Amino acid sequence: GEITSYMHVGQHGAADYAGVIAMTRPAHEKEYRNPLSELRAIGYDDLHIMRRARPKFINS
Repeated sequence: GEITSYMHVGQHGAADYAGVIAMTRPAHEKEYRNPLSELRAIGYDDLHIMRRARPKFINS
């Protein structure tokens, strides 16, 4: 399914969840700490860190 992604340059875009999972590994806290702070600073205050998304978060 298609999901929304956030790029460090401040843009949102579409991403294929299965493709992202197949081609990447889970980030360590030190790797996602700065992007997480950036998202919170621009108003995203209800974020949840997950190893893998539950099906309800994925558009089919």
